[in-house]
Amino acid sequence: MFKTIFMWFLFGMLVVITVSASLTIFMAREGIILTGREDILSAALESHGLRCLEIYQERGPMSLREELRKIADETGLFIHILDERGNPLLPYPRSRKLKELWFEAKKSGQEIINRRDFVAIFKGITAGDGRNYILVGILPKRPLFPGFIRNPKVLAVLVVGFIASVMLLAYVLTRHITDPILELSQAAKAVTEGDFSIRVGEKIKKRRDEIGQLGRVFDEMTCYVNELLEAQNRLLRDISHELRSPLARLMVALELVRKGLPEHNQKLLDRVEKEASTLGEMIGQILSVSRLEQEMGKKSFSEDDLVQFVRSIIDDSKIEAEKDGKVMTLHSQVDRLVVTMKPSMLRSAIENVLRNAIRFSPKGGEILIYIEKEENLAKVTIRDHGQGVPEEDTEKLFRPFYRVESSRDRQKGGVGLGLAIAKRALEYHGGWIEATNAPGGGLMVTMWLPLCKG
Repeated sequence: MFKTIFMWFLFGMLVVITVSASLTIFMAREGIILTGREDILSAALESHGLRCLEIYQERGPMSLREELRKIADETGLFIHILDERGNPLLPYPRSRKLKELWFEAKKSGQEIINRRDFVAIFKGITAGDGRNYILVGILPKRPLFPGFIRNPKVLAVLVVGFIASVMLLAYVLTRHITDPILELSQAAKAVTEGDFSIRVGEKIKKRRDEIGQLGRVFDEMTCYVNELLEAQNRLLRDISHELRSPLARLMVALELVRKGLPEHNQKLLDRVEKEASTLGEMIGQILSVSRLEQEMGKKSFSEDDLVQFVRSIIDDSKIEAEKDGKVMTLHSQVDRLVVTMKPSMLRSAIENVLRNAIRFSPKGGEILIYIEKEENLAKVTIRDHGQGVPEEDTEKLFRPFYRVESSRDRQKGGVGLGLAIAKRALEYHGGWIEATNAPGGGLMVTMWLPLCKG
């Protein structure tokens, strides 16, 4: 945008200055004729002419010549006085040309003759002695280009100086417009990354134009959105904590009731316990979403080894897998892959995918974890050996609270938030996540993360 605005400013100023200079030069040459103010020239000619005739009659030709030269020096108007037959009172090198010009004006009936280099005006007057004379005023036109411009070196310096001045002015004006827009763009980008504490600079907000108004509205918007999100997260946390306490008491009560009921009624309690566990898991996932939102507002990134990071997650999940005799196997093509991450957020994403794989793998099944490098990306694939999902549902798995309409979810439970959390966390890290059915059965979830440069 800077280049576009700069070029338009530069082009516009060059056009305006060029047109203005051309009009100024043109009006300086043709102004009297174009504006119709020949009366000014005629009045000046008559005033000076009468005085010159008096000097001629009283003091002679030499005094007249001196007076005409003085008038020419002061006003730029060259006056000649002709008798009734068109002969000049003072000898003049171009007397013949002047006489022809007068006859042309007399023949055409015009008082003014406009030529390329001068304007000539003719006016008949009667002197005090009763004789008739013709006053001729010659007003030279200014040259189109001053003499110093015809010098190539001087012209080059003028052109370079002119263009440099225009470019400097265009640059200052462009920066005045684009700098605050760039700052607003950077602030908007920070907001999209979850930083609602960002504010535009005071320099922008103090401006009295539309950009300053935009900056003030932007700050009001981010402040309002930040307050809404904080209120929403606070509400989620409060509700979740309030629900967890009665759920915990309910689970304790179930255990107590179970001890006093006959065995044939245990199935009913199992059902209640399962639903309570599902509700507890949902509350836990909601709290995870709340924590994720809080993490996205912080800029606590670090560069860590993804291979070792995944190993630690696998080690922490082994107890859960080994309860049903399930085995987790890591296959890594590389020893080290460094990525920029928020450890707590990325751990939550990988743990959710791994927990899903453990849940949906059959007893004694194997969960495979692959770590690979593809160009400038790190690729982590987690495969279970469960039933998989219908092909049309693979893209829907990452929607919040989406559950597949099959025995996979109905039998194993789950609230449909884990993969949605993983997707959001991966996207926040500049990566993405996909799910596909694995050959031979089971679901394969693949996560991509950009590697650190260098």
